[in-house]
Amino acid sequence: MKAWLQRLLGVAPACKAARDYLWDQHPDWEVWTSIRSHRATENDRTIVAVFYQIPSSRSRPARYRLFAVSHDLRSVEELPLTPDSPYRIRNYK
Repeated sequence: MKAWLQRLLGVAPACKAARDYLWDQHPDWEVWTSIRSHRATENDRTIVAVFYQIPSSRSRPARYRLFAVSHDLRSVEELPLTPDSPYRIRNYK
């Protein structure tokens, strides 16, 4: 199996769990993830970025938040988005 397909199949459930978590908190926001949302895979969790738009204040590029999702998908935790975060998307406003 190609490496990109293995990665997609492994990361997609974590991306969906993080997206659903943010959507549950803010049902009126436009929320999305993609395979490029994957930031890191660690021993017990996957780190993903969830992009969103607030309808009343659109921005370009879209804002994002970072989430740590346990490999069993039972736990989703929002991570602080600081300038020194190793998961931050570089050169992204």
